[in-house]
Amino acid sequence: MKRDLGIFAAFLVLTVALTWPLALHLDTAVPDRGDPLLNAWIIEWVCHALTHSPFHLYDAPIYYPGKYPLAYSENMAGIALLVLPFHLAGLSALTTYNLALLLGFAFSAYGAFVLARLVTGNTAGSFLAGVFFAFASFKLAHIQHVQIIWSGWLPLMLAALLYYRRAPGNKRAALVGAAFLMNGLTNIYWLMFGGFALVVTIVFLRLFSKRLFVSLSIACLLLLPFLIPYAIVAKEYGAGRTTGESRGGSASPVDWLVPSSRNAVYGPLADPALHRDERELFPGIVVLFLAVFGLVERRALARREPRRAEARRSTRTTALEIAIACGFILTYLTTVQDRITLGRFSFSGPDVPAMLTVILLIVRFRPRWERSDENVAVLWVVLGFVASLGWNASVHPFLFRLFTPFRATRTPARWAVIAYVGLVVLAAIGYAAVKTRWKPLLLALAIIEVIPSIKWDHIDPRVAPVYTWLAKERPGVVLELPIIAHGVPYEYILANSVHRQPIINGASGWETPLHKVLREKEAKLQYDDAFVTPADIVIVHEARLTNEQKAALAPMLAKLAPLRRFGSDAVFRTRREPAGTASAPRESPRR
Repeated sequence: MKRDLGIFAAFLVLTVALTWPLALHLDTAVPDRGDPLLNAWIIEWVCHALTHSPFHLYDAPIYYPGKYPLAYSENMAGIALLVLPFHLAGLSALTTYNLALLLGFAFSAYGAFVLARLVTGNTAGSFLAGVFFAFASFKLAHIQHVQIIWSGWLPLMLAALLYYRRAPGNKRAALVGAAFLMNGLTNIYWLMFGGFALVVTIVFLRLFSKRLFVSLSIACLLLLPFLIPYAIVAKEYGAGRTTGESRGGSASPVDWLVPSSRNAVYGPLADPALHRDERELFPGIVVLFLAVFGLVERRALARREPRRAEARRSTRTTALEIAIACGFILTYLTTVQDRITLGRFSFSGPDVPAMLTVILLIVRFRPRWERSDENVAVLWVVLGFVASLGWNASVHPFLFRLFTPFRATRTPARWAVIAYVGLVVLAAIGYAAVKTRWKPLLLALAIIEVIPSIKWDHIDPRVAPVYTWLAKERPGVVLELPIIAHGVPYEYILANSVHRQPIINGASGWETPLHKVLREKEAKLQYDDAFVTPADIVIVHEARLTNEQKAALAPMLAKLAPLRRFGSDAVFRTRREPAGTASAPRESPRR
């Protein structure tokens, strides 16, 4: 235990050094003024709800009167649970968020370390693997997404499964379920991607045990209350991703050669035209060298060892081989034609028949594969790489078409983290096989090649007087104008962590029909009476308005009752009786 605490502390110190000077500005620093503000509010709201009204967790006070507004984004309950002490200590939402970011890097590194050490027993090589997993280009490109930085449960989940395989027992099965549960509470992308990888691994290792089934079933039952609101929102608003959106988030093989622009070593080397949002996936030269070297060394060692007697090959049915042949034919036909219809089945692309053919091939040839930890790592690398290609391959489209939850995914490129989990193991194996005199150099190079170059922006930590007034008076539903301006929606949301009044404004993965209508009206300067109907209070941030907006707003504001003024922030009342407040469950109109 002491050694593990020391390792985690070392990763935390390294994180502070690599993200410097973030640790000096926890209450102000952000990589940009968008998603970090939204995510800071989410973590703060979840902490507040869990300690005050846990059964109304998803009734978050934004996008009023929308249904379950928290379900428009990641809930990050797993992160909120772990940083809850900071919230209870009275730290600001942004301070708590930045502490979560630092801990997320360190925890991801530690999770990878545990997996690599379990497989190799090599502490230094496992430390190197942890550094790679925490600070790879993919992570730096997503530094504004704390839920992606917190990916340490993925290697811990695989480590728990391999640990259970060594000596099956109830406690070890419970560890698999616990890691699966926390992974799902932290990031829904990781729940789907990691869950699928876990199922594939269980099938590959033939770990069909009642203990494991019960443990994972309990974890799924515990996750249900956190997932059902997403299904309700999807049905209520038709929320989901189109194939076009998913195609835009699909990686290409070239993206795997492109480092993040935030990587100080490799970033400047890449053509700026190759830097694509969320698709900078280059793992780094050191980790790739070690992974390949480890595979070559293991294969050479296996050839030198006495071969075990091969098990008698079971007789294969002709039906299976015929099915494989039919799968190849159907895959070809759906590749060269727009749509193929066979009775009641219709295929509009090759992804489903191609994946079914792959599954049949796995069933056909699986007994020839050695079910080693090394091959499990290779499996995760291949799965993560192919699935990250999204609509440029077949794995993700197959899941997208067949399983409804996958239709909420916008960025298949995020499958890359599954490949990184596999690379963690292979890199540690390679490091263990390297001659001793080269190991310190490789460890130093591994740290050097992940050094980030982050431009930290700074948010004014002072609370605007109008928000202090809102927190004190709690006047009801609030509409802030302008609705859309540079950074404005996110600043409104962060301020909500101070006053917690229901606001019509919002910024998230989806938006309510009302918000969409108001946003479009504002874009056309159509400030009419219906514009403020749902609100009790209208706050006009005059300093953020254009001259055209001020002129268009004047007739509407003339019909409202001036209430207070705080510098350039003018407050108006729209009706006498305020609606519900955020401190108690509000009875908002539901569609």
